[in-house]
Amino acid sequence: MERLFFKESLPDIYKKYRGKIHDGDILLYSGRKIFSRLIRRITGSYYSHAGIAVWWHKRLMVMETLSSGLSIRTMSRSVGRYNGHVDLFVSAKKINEKRRLRMVLLAQEELGKKYSYLGMIETGIRKILKLPGRDNPLVRSEKLICSQFVAMLYNSIGIDLKKNEDDRFTIPDDIAHSPVMRKKYRLK
Repeated sequence: MERLFFKESLPDIYKKYRGKIHDGDILLYSGRKIFSRLIRRITGSYYSHAGIAVWWHKRLMVMETLSSGLSIRTMSRSVGRYNGHVDLFVSAKKINEKRRLRMVLLAQEELGKKYSYLGMIETGIRKILKLPGRDNPLVRSEKLICSQFVAMLYNSIGIDLKKNEDDRFTIPDDIAHSPVMRKKYRLK
């Protein structure tokens, strides 16, 4: 394994599994900070954040929608600095390299989009009131929330993480409990 250069030491488990992570694998985060706890409380979710793994040359990256917008950062930094647990989920259905590349290319097109605070609030209200969303899986929004971004990428290759639900209303736990996903590793 290549040597990583960063200030924080990563958990041994991340180092162990790093080489087994593929483009398009999903990271779900369960945070301890106030914003993460608020998201978890409102949505009734164990997880508060989602991102997608992407290899960039020999660097493993995470594409994720943060408060600053859709961005990319090294997985070592994302996992190493995160205050909470990080679990890796993979598709229960086989995804070939062509379809994985399609997800990566679509994710790159979305880079720079702003975070949807309104979308997060609307999703929280829908969860609290148990309101169903409409099925419109391929709508591309100008602003995104993290789990919407992940669901949209999977829908682009024909894998619907939450049947009959608009991607805009997908929460991280919907991804974790999707019958087409399975938890593979706890990275932190």
